Amino acid sequence: MTFAKKQVTELVTKYKEMEYNFKNWLHKQPLAVKAAITAIINGAPCFAGLFVVDTILYNPACNNWLPFTVPPIYHKTTQANLIDARNFGVLVGYDNGIQCVMRKTRGKDDIQTSMASGFGVGVLLARNASS
Repeated sequence: MTFAKKQVTELVTKYKEMEYNFKNWLHKQPLAVKAAITAIINGAPCFAGLFVVDTILYNPACNNWLPFTVPPIYHKTTQANLIDARNFGVLVGYDNGIQCVMRKTRGKDDIQTSMASGFGVGVLLARNASS
């Protein structure tokens, strides 16, 4: 086994051990803490990913090296990218938080859990659209 493969294997092993310890710790937490951490863990990557994609796609300077061009009507400012990414991250986090609570209270993960979390996100969207 080469040195690089050995390091990668060691890194994967450490990551899996850390993930196992974190899941055990999270399982012992109260429902409110578990739901909040689940929402943050799932919402933050969505925020970061969408912000990067929006920044690359809708930046006029990037049209030179992208294999396609985005019409100027769709170009957005960095602030608009941040707002869109924040909103998407909040919705994904909210959805996962509701799913976490539903799984814990009902004891199972089925279609009703997904429907309840989707309904909750719809209520959040409707509430924000009306204000």
